[in-house]
Amino acid sequence: MRRMLYPERFPSFYRPLPMALMIFLVLSSLPARGVQASNAKHHAKSRPKEIHYKNGPIVLSMEINRVEMSLAQTLVITLKTQTPQNCSADLPHFKGKPGAFQVQAEYDSPPRLTPNGRIASSRTYLLQPLLAGKQTIASLAILYCCTSYEYNSKPAWTKFTIRTDPVPISVHTLIESTSAKSLGTILPPVEAPPSSWRGVPAIMFASSLAAGILVLIGFRLWRNTSATPNASAHEIARAKIGGLILRNLTEQGELELFFQRLQEIVRDYVRQRFDLHSQQATSREFLKRIDRIGDISEHSKLFLGHFLEICDQVKFARRRPGPCEVEQIVEACTAFIEETKVRSR
Repeated sequence: MRRMLYPERFPSFYRPLPMALMIFLVLSSLPARGVQASNAKHHAKSRPKEIHYKNGPIVLSMEINRVEMSLAQTLVITLKTQTPQNCSADLPHFKGKPGAFQVQAEYDSPPRLTPNGRIASSRTYLLQPLLAGKQTIASLAILYCCTSYEYNSKPAWTKFTIRTDPVPISVHTLIESTSAKSLGTILPPVEAPPSSWRGVPAIMFASSLAAGILVLIGFRLWRNTSATPNASAHEIARAKIGGLILRNLTEQGELELFFQRLQEIVRDYVRQRFDLHSQQATSREFLKRIDRIGDISEHSKLFLGHFLEICDQVKFARRRPGPCEVEQIVEACTAFIEETKVRSR
């Protein structure tokens, strides 16, 4: 043992180093164990929760950052969905105050294409608790619309619905109420123990090691995310059309809003597909720029002109297409996107 700790080939001033290294490692493990023992119960209560659902080709997951919280904390709920490329998801919006929670913000992540060829999208909600006690996040309904295409036939639409389970959340106040009897005897002040620097090197070593691991994990996640391809222009447009149909604007009498959203979807698709910069262009200016593109057939150019003319008539001339005509226009837009999409080689 003595030869292992003090080898004769080392100079005399190097010989205490192995023993010092062993003492340093033992000291570095003590704070971590103390923190782990004191916070084990807290982490067990505040750890995140994840629930998975599936209906046909649709996969949904609901992530909640904590199931027990205080009034000063924020509840983060994320709905993640993966659908085939011919399906679109209509993630719900929290309206007003869901239960005893107030909506602070909600935001969507852009659709992306997963390595297995599915479209992944998500929506995150930030909720602030209003009341303490046992609260419940109500069930959420997520609508899906899938299309199937056959040669020389109209697209067939299939709708799916997934409802999440109610989630109980325990909310407590910042200061727990205590009775006067539980206070006990107040002790006089005592002197603070002298500070000790023995644990500082161990804490610095553990902090540096944890920071290095976090940097490595973050770099790997960034590299994997950057390598994941985004959804193509025609996939995004097709998903948006499906989501627009699920809103049932035409049945509610909102024809002008429906055609405004449909025109925005087609324009955005053309701009992304053919790299056009015409956000504020009128219909006539937009068509002039389309004429300069050689990759679009004359048939597609004629359809765009006719489609934009109908949208302008609905907006300015109060034209009111019937349900059959609206269905034909949506099918023509879908066919235009399928005809002009980038072909895989």
